[in-house]
Amino acid sequence: MKNIVCLVLVLVSLFFIGSVSEVCGGTNGTYVTYYLPYLHTNPAGVVYCVVSNFGIGADNITHVNFNIMGNERGSVDRSTAQLTVLNYFTSKKTVMLAFSGQGIYVGTTTDNQYVNMSSILGTSEMYGAKLSFVSTIVAGTNAVRDSHLNCKNLVMSCFQGTSNPKRNLVGYSCEAGYASNADDVTTFKPYNIRQNNFSGETTADNATGYSF
Repeated sequence: MKNIVCLVLVLVSLFFIGSVSEVCGGTNGTYVTYYLPYLHTNPAGVVYCVVSNFGIGADNITHVNFNIMGNERGSVDRSTAQLTVLNYFTSKKTVMLAFSGQGIYVGTTTDNQYVNMSSILGTSEMYGAKLSFVSTIVAGTNAVRDSHLNCKNLVMSCFQGTSNPKRNLVGYSCEAGYASNADDVTTFKPYNIRQNNFSGETTADNATGYSF
């Protein structure tokens, strides 16, 4: 019965939208997003996050997005900053990100700065953000399966402060889901929501599926 329903949906989708990627479990990518409710631009409150990719080659990261979702002044536009650090997040790699001052660094704060937030955040301001890792790899000659990122194969732990040992950062959470296509990786869809319910949305609230 399920196969018959799926076939009907495929035929309908081909007739109306010419695509089956949103029907019967098809997808163009998967993502893992970490929600970080507390970060601070004061260098004394530097946050170090260690990310490990436990996946296989099909889970290599193809996009890394960072969105500031709120600050003390309520003045953020939630635009997406892309980190061009993809070679760091291949399978079997462990990488440290540093959120220090108004910048994001790969490695320590003396390493390369990949995001400059000085136009958005003050020099001593609290803010919250989401950090998203996306893989749009599909099965083919170089991949044994489609990407399937989840909160168990792309893991992260964060620490705060300049003292030794560092303080464990708490309160952040992980979510995994589908990325709708390779070109618009901000259109995320949680696993527990049917993929075709929100096709065409530009930016989706990951908790409800509503656009904003």
